Amino acid sequence: MTTEDSSKRYLVPGLVRGLSILQSFSSGNSVQSITDVAKHIGISRSSAFRLIATLEYQGFIERIEDSKRYKLSAQILNLGLGFLADLDVVQVASSPLKALCDELRVSTHLVIRDRAEVVYLLRYASSGLLTSNIHIGSRMPAYATSHGQVLLAGLSDEEVVAIMEGQAFENYTELTPKTIDELISRLDEIRAQGFAISNGSFEKSIASVAASIKDHSGKDVAAVNATFPVSQFDDQELKTTVLDKVVSVSRQISRSMGHVSR
Repeated sequence: MTTEDSSKRYLVPGLVRGLSILQSFSSGNSVQSITDVAKHIGISRSSAFRLIATLEYQGFIERIEDSKRYKLSAQILNLGLGFLADLDVVQVASSPLKALCDELRVSTHLVIRDRAEVVYLLRYASSGLLTSNIHIGSRMPAYATSHGQVLLAGLSDEEVVAIMEGQAFENYTELTPKTIDELISRLDEIRAQGFAISNGSFEKSIASVAASIKDHSGKDVAAVNATFPVSQFDDQELKTTVLDKVVSVSRQISRSMGHVSR
C-alpha cells in the first residue's frame, strides 16, 4: 500500500464532497442550482440536496431569495480574509503598495502563485485614468500577466513545463505567449533583468510593471505590480520612474520579509 493509499483510508467521504461543492462555486459558477452542483461534483441530486442543506445550515451557502439557486455566503469570505490577514507578506506590503498607488496614480496589487494562476491578496485602486476592478481572491493565468511571469521566472524551466502541462494558452493579445517555448523565452528575459514589463500582453490598452518579493531564504513568495493605461507614461518614464519605484517597493517588502540582498 502506498503512502497516498494509506492516507486515503482516513478520509471522510461526506466532508470531501462538501468541500468539493464549495470549490465548485468558482468565478464562472458563482450561482448554482442543486442540479448544477450534482452535475459538477458527479453525485446524485438527492446527495447534493443533503450536502447543500448541511452547508446552508452551517452558514457557508445561502439560497438566493425567490429562486432555487445558491451562492457562497459571507461566512466563506470571513474564513478567507482571516487567512489573508495572517500572511506576513500582506501585512508588510499594505503600506508600501498604498503609497505607490497614491504617488504614481496607478493601481497596485499583491499576488501569490497557485500553480498556473496568480491569486490577488491586496489591491489599491488608482484615482487616475484607470481604476482596478480586481477583487481580493480573484485569479488570473500566470503565463499571461506580468506578476505571474515574474513568479514563474523564479522556477526552473522543468518546473514551468510541469505547471503548464495541460493548460491552454489563450491568446489575449498578439503579445501574449502562445506556446511553452514563447513563455520560457519571456521568462529568460525576466530572469536576466529581474522584473517584468507588460505593454499590452494581457489587455491591449493596459501596461504593467511587476517585481517579485523574496523571503529570508531568497525564495519568491509573492509579486507586486503597478497597472495603468499604456498612454499614462511614455516609454522613458515607464522604464525609469515607474520601474524604479516598483522595484524599490518590492525590495522594501522583501527586506521586511527577512531577505538580504547580495
